[in-house]
Amino acid sequence: MTATRKDVLPGVWTPWAEVLCRPCHGPRFLEQTIPEEEHDRLCVPISEKAVPKEDGVTSCDRCGRRCHVSVKVAYEHELATALKSVLKGRVKDVGMEQTGGMCSAVGVSLHGGQKSIFMVADEENDEPRYTAGILDGDSCEETPLDAEGREADNWTSLTREQAVEVARRVVASFAGED
Repeated sequence: MTATRKDVLPGVWTPWAEVLCRPCHGPRFLEQTIPEEEHDRLCVPISEKAVPKEDGVTSCDRCGRRCHVSVKVAYEHELATALKSVLKGRVKDVGMEQTGGMCSAVGVSLHGGQKSIFMVADEENDEPRYTAGILDGDSCEETPLDAEGREADNWTSLTREQAVEVARRVVASFAGED
């Protein structure tokens, strides 16, 4: 079967905070190995239109092929990819974080300190929404951020574009650019 641009592979969110397509992940999991025949069946691409509603499409961290994983992980992975481009060279690191229990978040590690930005995805009316905050690594305190990137009392629901802008503004403020 020849894959087309609209075809996507099943994907896996790993305990090491990677999104991998099934062929890159392989048949071995922490506590089990899937029989080769079953693994081969799971590596067949499907049409993007056939992706289950609870999944979203993103790209494999190893090979770059399009794959589907849980919608929340896909939304966060796409945001992390956008932030890597926007914040390149301005932060220590941007990537997916494994937050325990196979939960996920986007993490932005700021230079010169214990503070980092974190963003978590959710869904409202079938659209991705994000909340953003600052995590103080010394105290483990979380501080919500508003749509302007300022500290807030409550969590604010953000579009992807707003989430990118919040990260850009927070990075600029920590770098003394504002």
